[in-house]
Amino acid sequence: MANHEPDQTKTSDEPEFYLGPNLTRPLQLWNPLDYLRLLYWCFFFPQTLREYHKKYSSNKGYRFDSRKFFRMLRTDSILALLFWQGWILVF
Repeated sequence: MANHEPDQTKTSDEPEFYLGPNLTRPLQLWNPLDYLRLLYWCFFFPQTLREYHKKYSSNKGYRFDSRKFFRMLRTDSILALLFWQGWILVF
Protein backbone atom coordinates (compact mmCIF):
# COMPACT_ATOMS: atom_id res chain seq x y z
CA MET A 1 0.00 0.00 0.00
CA ALA A 2 1.25 3.42 -0.89
CA ASN A 3 1.34 6.13 1.73
CA HIS A 4 -0.94 8.94 0.58
CA GLU A 5 -0.37 12.44 1.86
CA PRO A 6 -3.47 14.57 2.56
CA ASP A 7 -4.26 17.14 -0.10
CA GLN A 8 -2.73 20.54 0.40
CA THR A 9 -5.24 23.29 1.11
CA LYS A 10 -5.21 26.54 -0.83
CA THR A 11 -2.89 29.17 0.49
CA SER A 12 -3.87 32.80 0.66
CA ASP A 13 -1.39 33.81 -2.07
CA GLU A 14 -3.25 31.83 -4.75
CA PRO A 15 -5.66 34.03 -6.71
CA GLU A 16 -9.33 33.15 -6.78
CA PHE A 17 -11.08 33.46 -10.11
CA TYR A 18 -14.36 35.31 -10.41
CA LEU A 19 -16.35 33.50 -13.07
CA GLY A 20 -19.29 35.87 -13.09
CA PRO A 21 -20.05 38.39 -15.82
CA ASN A 22 -18.03 41.58 -16.03
CA LEU A 23 -20.96 43.72 -17.15
CA THR A 24 -22.29 46.96 -15.79
CA ARG A 25 -25.64 46.53 -17.56
CA PRO A 26 -28.03 43.70 -18.51
CA LEU A 27 -27.79 42.13 -21.97
CA GLN A 28 -29.84 43.85 -24.66
CA LEU A 29 -31.79 42.26 -27.50
CA TRP A 30 -30.71 44.81 -30.12
CA ASN A 31 -26.97 44.70 -29.39
CA PRO A 32 -25.18 42.14 -31.64
CA LEU A 33 -22.16 42.01 -29.33
CA ASP A 34 -24.38 40.73 -26.55
CA TYR A 35 -25.26 37.72 -28.72
CA LEU A 36 -21.56 36.97 -29.17
CA ARG A 37 -21.04 37.36 -25.43
CA LEU A 38 -23.93 34.97 -24.76
CA LEU A 39 -22.47 32.36 -27.14
CA TYR A 40 -19.07 32.73 -25.48
CA TRP A 41 -20.60 32.20 -22.05
CA CYS A 42 -22.61 29.16 -23.21
CA PHE A 43 -19.65 27.34 -24.73
CA PHE A 44 -16.72 28.37 -22.53
CA PHE A 45 -18.12 29.55 -19.17
CA PRO A 46 -21.67 28.19 -18.67
CA GLN A 47 -21.60 28.98 -14.94
CA THR A 48 -21.48 32.66 -15.94
CA LEU A 49 -25.13 32.41 -17.04
CA ARG A 50 -26.13 31.43 -13.50
CA GLU A 51 -24.04 34.26 -12.04
CA TYR A 52 -25.53 36.73 -14.53
CA HIS A 53 -29.03 35.70 -13.51
CA LYS A 54 -28.17 36.01 -9.81
CA LYS A 55 -26.72 39.48 -10.37
CA TYR A 56 -29.50 41.04 -12.46
CA SER A 57 -32.63 39.07 -11.60
CA SER A 58 -35.29 40.14 -9.13
CA ASN A 59 -36.00 36.46 -8.24
CA LYS A 60 -32.81 35.76 -6.35
CA GLY A 61 -33.81 32.76 -4.25
CA TYR A 62 -35.66 30.33 -6.49
CA ARG A 63 -34.81 26.78 -7.47
CA PHE A 64 -35.24 25.86 -11.13
CA ASP A 65 -38.24 23.66 -11.78
CA SER A 66 -39.07 22.74 -15.36
CA ARG A 67 -42.80 22.64 -14.62
CA LYS A 68 -42.73 26.27 -13.52
CA PHE A 69 -40.44 27.47 -16.31
CA PHE A 70 -43.00 29.43 -18.34
CA ARG A 71 -44.40 31.06 -15.20
CA MET A 72 -40.87 32.18 -14.32
CA LEU A 73 -40.43 33.57 -17.84
CA ARG A 74 -43.46 35.80 -17.32
CA THR A 75 -42.33 37.10 -13.94
CA ASP A 76 -38.53 37.33 -14.39
CA SER A 77 -37.49 39.74 -17.15
CA ILE A 78 -33.80 38.74 -17.05
CA LEU A 79 -34.62 35.06 -17.49
CA ALA A 80 -37.02 35.95 -20.32
CA LEU A 81 -34.33 38.02 -22.02
CA LEU A 82 -31.83 35.15 -21.82
CA PHE A 83 -34.46 32.76 -23.16
CA TRP A 84 -35.32 34.93 -26.17
CA GLN A 85 -31.69 35.67 -26.98
CA GLY A 86 -30.93 31.95 -26.90
CA TRP A 87 -33.99 31.25 -29.06
CA ILE A 88 -32.85 33.82 -31.64
CA LEU A 89 -29.33 32.34 -31.68
CA VAL A 90 -30.65 28.83 -32.30
CA PHE A 91 -32.84 29.83 -35.21
